Amino acid sequence: MRTGYFFSMEKEPITVVDNYTLASPVERILALFIDYIVAGVIYTVFFFIFPGFIAALTSTVYLIFRDNFRFLGYKSLGKKVFKIEVLKMILPGSVLKLL
Repeated sequence: MRTGYFFSMEKEPITVVDNYTLASPVERILALFIDYIVAGVIYTVFFFIFPGFIAALTSTVYLIFRDNFRFLGYKSLGKKVFKIEVLKMILPGSVLKLL
């Protein structure tokens, strides 16, 4: 690992997979932090409308299903901000191949 790369926001290629550069750990952590901020905003909005359990449930549902929304292109808001993509790799003998 190159020294100083962990704190760098540049798209230096540590590892390249099929011409995609892997996101740095800082970018991933910041994207997750943005997702937690979004969940906090969702909780706050729903807390004023439906105090208690419903507010906690909606923010938790966002955190669980944040990569499954079609209107966001199957990316969380944090991933969209940092332009991070999830690559699906089907390995030989994988169960996903059968689906």
